[in-house]
Amino acid sequence: MEHQVLEFLGILKDGVFYPASILESIMILCFGLSWPMSIARSLKSKSTKGKSLLFMCFIAFGYICGISAKLLEHKYNLAFWFYIPNIVMVTTDICLYFRNKRIENSLSETIIIEA
Repeated sequence: MEHQVLEFLGILKDGVFYPASILESIMILCFGLSWPMSIARSLKSKSTKGKSLLFMCFIAFGYICGISAKLLEHKYNLAFWFYIPNIVMVTTDICLYFRNKRIENSLSETIIIEA
């Protein structure tokens, strides 16, 4: 049973241990831990300050490429499953960027009208 779980996660195949899958999963997990904090900051601040839309788009593109590679190779290992919530969180943060930009624009228009 243990070998079946390890094979399903892509860590063990034909009795051979593949640590690269674990390392890739750890890398994606580390990225994934930062996104909830970024989303919370975007929600709380209602500001785009300190955010880079280009950076977030590059990260999202990287995740899409990673997911596509796993799908093309039919490797639904542990790393594959970590990509899914990450792309959802990055997309959420990108949407919040546009929401916050709209809020900032409406605030600046209000200030200009009042002046």
